[in-house]
Amino acid sequence: PAPPSLTRSSERWILGVVTLTNLTVVLSSTALAIALPAIAGHFGAGPVSSTWMVAAPQLVVTCLLVTFGRLADIFGRRTLFVLGLAMFSLGAGLAGLAPNVGVLIGLQVVQAMGAAMLLANTGAIVASVFTGPRLHGAMGIYLASVSIGQMVGPIVGGSVAEFLGWRAVFWVQVPLALVCLVLGAV
Repeated sequence: PAPPSLTRSSERWILGVVTLTNLTVVLSSTALAIALPAIAGHFGAGPVSSTWMVAAPQLVVTCLLVTFGRLADIFGRRTLFVLGLAMFSLGAGLAGLAPNVGVLIGLQVVQAMGAAMLLANTGAIVASVFTGPRLHGAMGIYLASVSIGQMVGPIVGGSVAEFLGWRAVFWVQVPLALVCLVLGAV
């Protein structure tokens, strides 16, 4: 149940922050898929390296979801949420500076660890704040961010890669994540 001190306004802010966070994480992976040819072309990456640019982050998120969910139970959802946003931002910002494919994949793994912390906790945060029939509506709004991210991500990724370059595909994620980080810390 929600702590008695939360007002409806506070609940809306929390829902907004976790929804924007979820949107940012989903947008990052779908944008990358479209920008992949530009990234591979820049580095002269072959099919194996190109595959790992997409597969490594997905593999990391999949393998760490349960672990980070449990760590959130132990250390607190907010702690892992804020740490996840910091790691996601750092990984994205540095990935845009990667000098080669190996470093890029390594930094994507760092970003994916942050994404796993976020994805393991954002739904749980919503469920801890909202109860009863209000939970259904809140989860609907929260989960809509997945569909929006999947729809908008390719457009953003393609446009940013085309007009600003592949590095900007990572850098545009940083301001969104930092906004979420500041709001999550507050």
